Amino acid sequence: MSDDLQERLDFIGIDGGVVARLRALGPFLDRAIRPALAQFYDRIRRFPETRGVFRDDAHIASAEGAQIRHWGVIATGNFDAAYFKASRRIGNAHARAELAPRWYIGGYAMVTEHLVAAQIRGAWPRRIAGFGSAPDPTIANVGALIKAAMLDMDIVMTEY
Repeated sequence: MSDDLQERLDFIGIDGGVVARLRALGPFLDRAIRPALAQFYDRIRRFPETRGVFRDDAHIASAEGAQIRHWGVIATGNFDAAYFKASRRIGNAHARAELAPRWYIGGYAMVTEHLVAAQIRGAWPRRIAGFGSAPDPTIANVGALIKAAMLDMDIVMTEY
C-alpha cells in the first residue's frame, strides 16, 4: 500500500475495527445502495448539467452497475492499491466528462444520507447511546460509513 493511501486511512481513522465493521455491513450495503442509487439517478435525470454527462439510459444503467460494484469493494474494507487506482479512475472519468465537483459532492451527499438514514431506521426504536459515550453499534456503523464515503470522495476529488 502506498504511503499516501496509508496516511489517508490513518488520518480519517480507518483502522482494523472500521474495516471489520464495514465487512459486517456488507449485506446491509448491498441492500441499501440500490435504492440510494435509484434515487440518485432519478435526480441526475432532472438536472441538465448532470444528465448531459450520459448518452442515454443504458449509459446511466451501466454507471449505476459500476457504482454498485464499487460499493461492494468498499464493503470489503480492502482499501489497497487496487481500490485507490479504481477510485482515481472514477475521478479521471468525472474530470474528462467535465462534471463540476459540486455535482459529484452533492450526489455523494445524497447517497451517504440515504445509507445513514437506512442504518438508523434499522436500529429504531432501540435507544441509541449518545455520540462519544459507550460504543453503540449504530453510531459506530454510521461512523464507518461516513469514513469510507469521505475517503472515497477524497481520492476521487484529488483527480479533479
